[in-house]
Amino acid sequence: VSRDFKIFTLTSAIFTLGAFSDSFYILAAAKLGVPLKFIPLFFLAFLLCSSAFAVPFGKLSDKVGRIFTVAIAFILFIIVNLIFIFYSSFWMIFLAFIVYGIHSAAYEGNLKTIVAEFAPASLRSSVIGSFQMLIGLIALPASLIAGILWDAQGLKAPFALSLLLTFAALLLLFFVREPEETQ
Repeated sequence: VSRDFKIFTLTSAIFTLGAFSDSFYILAAAKLGVPLKFIPLFFLAFLLCSSAFAVPFGKLSDKVGRIFTVAIAFILFIIVNLIFIFYSSFWMIFLAFIVYGIHSAAYEGNLKTIVAEFAPASLRSSVIGSFQMLIGLIALPASLIAGILWDAQGLKAPFALSLLLTFAALLLLFFVREPEETQ
């Protein structure tokens, strides 16, 4: 396994530790004053943006590189966290869900493709499975930590941690060279 893949795995792990469950966004929107009847529409906006932007971000990553596209996704996630930390208006929270959907479109497909491209063809399935298991194991405490922070420090604390971890992941990403697709 290459040095770049190891750094990318660490980057993904750090990001995942701050990428708590979508439920926190829904709860935060409600706590910040969004009427409950609008919450499903906010989540629908997230899902529509995630779907609508997936193919354009896939095409963009083919042109500018997958690592660069993941960097864009991290910047978008930083914006989402900043909105939840500093704003509480209906429209800003709605914007956060839209940006969150765009982040998802830029991140999800590229993450899987990068892992596949770093993996030697003979070990691709094993590498992808191991990577997904690691990320899944890290995702478990992410929401627990977010909940503990929320209870102890208030709803902005998990978003602040997520902001810091995403920024750290973004910085680490600068040390990862673009994978060359292995045959």
